[in-house]
Amino acid sequence: MKAVIELLKKDRESFVSPEKDWLRSQRGVLICSECELFKADYPDPVDVRLSQIPDGTSYSGVFHVGIGVIHEQLFEELRANLAGVVTGRVHWKDGSLLREYRTIYCGTRVLLRGAADARYYVCGTCGRNLGASSTERPYFIAATLPAMNVHQDAICCMYLHAEVAERLNWAAYPDLEPHPVEVLEEPLPDDPLPGIERAVRQLTAAFEGDRAAAFRAVGEEAASLSVAANAHLIHIEVRGVPLAVRGYVRGGVFRVEQFSTG
Repeated sequence: MKAVIELLKKDRESFVSPEKDWLRSQRGVLICSECELFKADYPDPVDVRLSQIPDGTSYSGVFHVGIGVIHEQLFEELRANLAGVVTGRVHWKDGSLLREYRTIYCGTRVLLRGAADARYYVCGTCGRNLGASSTERPYFIAATLPAMNVHQDAICCMYLHAEVAERLNWAAYPDLEPHPVEVLEEPLPDDPLPGIERAVRQLTAAFEGDRAAAFRAVGEEAASLSVAANAHLIHIEVRGVPLAVRGYVRGGVFRVEQFSTG
């Protein structure tokens, strides 16, 4: 099986948390007010101020910010494989510099995909596709992985090419464990994302034409459908009109369940 190796935290309940006043001041500036992920222009560095970082943290995302924080020891071991990444400073809540840590992000984030149980969310404010969540079979499509040895997804989970992971001294980072994530040549047949993307294209095309007719078509279809368990929420904006569409995928086709604007 072809795979990349995620740097997975052993303790899923341990969090690196931002300092509250700093976080509040950065919402809508550095951090998207909707999806709560940083939105720096590459290659601008991103500095953070923290109120909590568990002892022994080697790598983690920052809660409510979505940027990675990496310990200097791990950074130095991976340095030769980190072409194209940007690093910044990490401060403690009193403003002092945490010299043993730095922030880190890749210029291109990879899109995590999933099977039929996957939930996809596209932020209606910054437009970022956060990738699949709550899926039993996460995977990447090979053609979407940049020619790099280290990758990050939308929330800055980090993935290593298998050869890099094999050489890593995992014993030096007891808070982390290797977690393989499949890399496939083609999408899984039950991956709902292709159907969602088609729906967005169709709705966008309809709105570019006759918006009233598009509303009628969506409303008529929604009226004939019942609530489905495999639901997805899409946010798009066409000519300044925000549209939230909830629906599900059946037979590879996106079926509208409900929609809202404004």
